[in-house]
Amino acid sequence: MKKPIKLSEIAQEMGQMEGMEIYLHEPSGRLYHFFEGESEFASVYSPSEIEALPPEKKKEVEIAYAFDENESDFLPFPSKYEVNEYQIMENFCYAQSKERVQDSLLDSIKGRGAFRRFRDTVDQFNLTEKWYAFQEQAFYEIAIEWCIDNEIAYIDDRPTVKNSKKEWTMDKIVKNWEQNAVQKTDSQFQFLTSLKFKSANRVDKAAGELHQEAFEKIDCTKCANCCKTANPTLFQDDIDRISKHLGISIEELERDYLTPEENRSDAWEMKAIPCRFLSKENLCTIYEVRPFACRDFPNTHKEGFTSRRFMHTDNTRICPASYYIVERMKEYFGG
Repeated sequence: MKKPIKLSEIAQEMGQMEGMEIYLHEPSGRLYHFFEGESEFASVYSPSEIEALPPEKKKEVEIAYAFDENESDFLPFPSKYEVNEYQIMENFCYAQSKERVQDSLLDSIKGRGAFRRFRDTVDQFNLTEKWYAFQEQAFYEIAIEWCIDNEIAYIDDRPTVKNSKKEWTMDKIVKNWEQNAVQKTDSQFQFLTSLKFKSANRVDKAAGELHQEAFEKIDCTKCANCCKTANPTLFQDDIDRISKHLGISIEELERDYLTPEENRSDAWEMKAIPCRFLSKENLCTIYEVRPFACRDFPNTHKEGFTSRRFMHTDNTRICPASYYIVERMKEYFGG
């Protein structure tokens, strides 16, 4: 049985690949190195020296010497072209919320000497720690894809979504949202777009965890801004369910509460905003049969998070929970 490898071991190696070729010895789950251009591992031990080595070191050397005879046991590590550091740098640039910082970083990666200029600019804006965290996460995503593509068993030893360094209470979340959501729209979209270069499974997992975290902090009945400003799309199933619940005909429901959605023949929307089913206490009077669009909102717990970046960007403007989830994802993925 092949021994699984830790993702942290793969990610660590990705930052040290210059001039080296790396192989995974699949039976043992160990990584072995040799300099580019060499056709085999360097023979630095004689047979008698190998016998005198400590057991663990002896095992490593014996495996290394077995490379030529059992090449099928050794899988080439992702190449420096697969670990595209330039693309990672560009993604980091677009993940920055301040336009001046983003523009300076993008200028730094143009032309020859891009890597050096980029690092100088990162230092200039005191983003060095943030860059290394972002780069590490990118390495993890590449490591996962490599393991999956090559059917390699791995141990996911990355830290999960951690508690925020900020003290996020509902009052602080709402205040932060009120002050910053609209002006951050462009940067939110850029960050959400950058997530398309991450592992989709990892993004969905983080979003799901943060969705639960958000709604443990936020009481929707103290906000209800979505019901006051957004207009959900209703389909026939929604209309049938609501009319039955209210004890009125479909024709009455459509006449009194709904209007056909523009450019769609199979969809309706509310006639008035705020929603007429919202009570003065911010409660939904048809909660048990509310439209599916309302049930799913803000869609941060569903698979395919990265495919809905336009929706999530819009939702950060109208929903404190969506705003909180995206801000927390920036802490985790870097942005």
